[in-house]
Amino acid sequence: ENKPGWVEQPYGPDVPLSVPSVGIAFNLISRVLSVNEGSPAAEAGVQANDSILAVKLIPPADADSDVKAKELSFDKELKNWAHAIFLLQEYSGWKVELKLNRGNETKTVQMSPVDSDEYYLPSSRGIYLLPQLQTQKADSIGEAISLGFDSTVNSVIDIYLTLRNLITSELSVKNLRGPIGIASVSHSHASRGMPYLSWFLGMLSVNLAVLNFLPIPVLDGGHMVFLIWEAVTRKKPSEKVVIAATYVGMMIVLGLMVLVLYLDIFVHWLG
Repeated sequence: ENKPGWVEQPYGPDVPLSVPSVGIAFNLISRVLSVNEGSPAAEAGVQANDSILAVKLIPPADADSDVKAKELSFDKELKNWAHAIFLLQEYSGWKVELKLNRGNETKTVQMSPVDSDEYYLPSSRGIYLLPQLQTQKADSIGEAISLGFDSTVNSVIDIYLTLRNLITSELSVKNLRGPIGIASVSHSHASRGMPYLSWFLGMLSVNLAVLNFLPIPVLDGGHMVFLIWEAVTRKKPSEKVVIAATYVGMMIVLGLMVLVLYLDIFVHWLG
């Protein structure tokens, strides 16, 4: 059958389609396998083996003026057709404009989706379950200290795992956030109450402490490396080495600052 198993909705253009029932996740390439006869796609001229370069969802004419069209582009790295499928269901009354590549030709077609009585997304029907959440409160100062210590240790481990995944490219740098992202998350936690904001500020301090202790010159971790070198070799590193390492460390820190600001503005905010 050409019907999907139980799938989960990908909540972003970079998120693959996951099928929890079998424990797999995969990207969907935006190439047309076949076209149903009499369908809006067939009437618009879409053909098998067409590559979809972009999809644009156009709001109806009677929509509010602040409602904007939504557009997704596809390339070798951005295989987000799974995300597009769910957007088509969410905005079912909107017209669809496809930018197609057929051989050496680029073509744009527009169509109006129609309801189907043969196909549906399983995740859009049935019972939607949320995880059971509990607020854990300490009954004494000692228990509060213990819970805080455990949370701090887990946070430190998560930071190092995140750094490892960034280095091995298992995690995209696009997930990084800068001061704008931090302010946004702070506002979100503050709106939930002071305990949540206090917890977030504490975890933010832990993150900064761990990053500050990385072995990068100009950071405390870099100074610690020089002190360890001096303790092992019984002599200070040469002034030229210290100056060169300091410049390199400064370039790394400034480069990271520019990167997260760029991601904040052009990827997470304007993107």
